[in-house]
Amino acid sequence: MALEQQAENLGVTQAKDDLELLEKQRVNLETELSKATRSVSSERENIETARLAIARRETNLETVETELLESNPHFVEQTIESSESRVTMKVAPTREQVLEALLQIPDPEGTPRSWVTRVNQIRNRLDEIGAVNMLAAEEFTREQTRLHELETGVADSLAAVQELEVALDELERDVTARLKESIARVGTAFREYSTELLGGEGELETIRDETGALEGLALRVTPKGKRTRALHLLSTGERTMAALGFLFALSRAPEGHAGLPFAALDEVDAPLDEANIRRFTHFLRLLADQGTQFILVTHQKATMEIADALWGVTTDTGGISRVYSIKNETQANAAD
Repeated sequence: MALEQQAENLGVTQAKDDLELLEKQRVNLETELSKATRSVSSERENIETARLAIARRETNLETVETELLESNPHFVEQTIESSESRVTMKVAPTREQVLEALLQIPDPEGTPRSWVTRVNQIRNRLDEIGAVNMLAAEEFTREQTRLHELETGVADSLAAVQELEVALDELERDVTARLKESIARVGTAFREYSTELLGGEGELETIRDETGALEGLALRVTPKGKRTRALHLLSTGERTMAALGFLFALSRAPEGHAGLPFAALDEVDAPLDEANIRRFTHFLRLLADQGTQFILVTHQKATMEIADALWGVTTDTGGISRVYSIKNETQANAAD
């Protein structure tokens, strides 16, 4: 179950990383979308400007043609062969009709010099119109296609972000519920172990921030014959016993686990007095009866007395170290 808890924590972390990555992708796509939108708007303005320029140019051309037609019918007759289709469209459907119409036009007022001046003025006006961007429509279509692709990408990213947020909310609710159940199991075991180790009461309190999120756990212990619950007011031996009770209570956190299968303790009984050592050894025997195996490193004789087997190093009078092992037949027979 510890592995499952780690997997769940890893799942939450992975989901948060994916969410942050998708959020960055969404911001990038929105930025590109904004740039594309501005580009499309600019192209639209260019197209509109081009359309207005074309309209002005056509208007000016019509004005020029009208003025030329009114001022110099001979000029129109000379250019009719190069633009026969256009003159036919504008004036008459056939060449004969155009010529007949031109013959009916009266002589223009003014002199040839004034006609040349007027023609030059009209040409200058045409030059002022300038060239028209004939690729504006194609560029607009290309930018519009790219805008559509970016909008589609943003929509897909937003949908993925929403799905991840839903999955993350479900995972957080599940983790919160399981954590609450685990804390309850640890609290129950801590109360039981505090009674065995301290002869008093022990409580496990949760510490939360202003938003109600879990920040940590606090141990509240009342040894037998005392009123205090603060750990810093207890003796070293009492704090050691409370810490041992909490340590073994943590083994109850996974659902369905009755305790530790194996434990190694190094000099944990060093700060204990004789009375606390007796409580400690009694507690170890209770856990051993439940199936927990212990390896103890100790110098306390009272602790050695409950061991099924002893391994040690001693120095004789000659200064030579000797390794020895002793099996406690009484404890071994009791265990059998």
